[in-house]
Amino acid sequence: MPTVNSTGNPLVLVSGANGYIATWVVQALLEQGYAVRGTVRSEEKGKHLSEYFDSTPYSSRFEWIVVNDIAKHGAFDEAVKGVDAIEHIASQNISFDRPNDEPDVFITPAVQGTLGILQSALEFGSKVKRIVITSSIVAILQIFTDPETTVLLDENSWGDDYVKIVQEQGKDSGLFEKYSASKNLAERAAWDFHQKHKSKVTWDLVSINPATLPLLDSSEGVPASLEYWYINMCKEQLDEALGGTYGYVDIQDVVAAHVEALKQEAAGGERFIVCAGTVTWQENRNLLFNQRPELYTSGALPRGNPSISNAVQYKYNTTKVQELLGFKYRDASKTFNDTVDYFETRDLLKPAEGK
Repeated sequence: MPTVNSTGNPLVLVSGANGYIATWVVQALLEQGYAVRGTVRSEEKGKHLSEYFDSTPYSSRFEWIVVNDIAKHGAFDEAVKGVDAIEHIASQNISFDRPNDEPDVFITPAVQGTLGILQSALEFGSKVKRIVITSSIVAILQIFTDPETTVLLDENSWGDDYVKIVQEQGKDSGLFEKYSASKNLAERAAWDFHQKHKSKVTWDLVSINPATLPLLDSSEGVPASLEYWYINMCKEQLDEALGGTYGYVDIQDVVAAHVEALKQEAAGGERFIVCAGTVTWQENRNLLFNQRPELYTSGALPRGNPSISNAVQYKYNTTKVQELLGFKYRDASKTFNDTVDYFETRDLLKPAEGK
């Protein structure tokens, strides 16, 4: 399939344009010469975005359209008309204070929203050449039971363990399991749809599977991925949790992957893990302690347990994204330090009383 470079200001549809990743992607696309049509859930959110981009030199190339329910049949029919490419980034909101929601609260909007935009592209997106969907590293992540073995995951890996847990335990399964299952099933649905309609579609498909995103938030509130990092890094945790492994990446690397996925012909039909590395939560605390010891001595950040093992349970092979999309990951220490700065500006890190 043809690539979609910025020559001639091609129009890119970005779903969920006011969200965490999407706002950065919209800005990057505009800066590189693309025109962008963003979907938002309300006129208020659309006006807020317009006000943000009105102060930029590329405001004339940004427009927005309301899609108030991404899971509704035909929700994207109007939005896809006339666009050259689609970045499907919209997703359901995750509420950490509602862990007992039924799995379908997560799964249905994720799957139906993804299938809906693909169906709209099939029926009404006559100019579309490429669709990039934002999945997640959790659609790849698996459950490991051998603490002595480090497993290497790649784009052929699928996190079906979490789907099975949710199917067996229903609403009693954990919030992370429900979220992971929703990402897995939504991405699988996208690939199945493309395969089923391969003889009809005018576009190819790409999935971006980013790791946890500890960095700046350009939307209102704290995004789920950043809240997850905040809870694990800035709150007291048991040793079992501190020894857990997670993958991290800078938001700017995720943005670069989304933009390059439009430009590179070889990206068509590929999944891309976007992950700068893996660490345990305690190892991450150790790294931050070396950078910002004053935050720990003041009690603003909990030290955890430096004596526990820092051996990671898994790593990700990111050769494909670096070779085909051609970029190098940003320095992790700067990413973590910038994140702490962000929390400080939001008055989320306060010294312990008496220190």
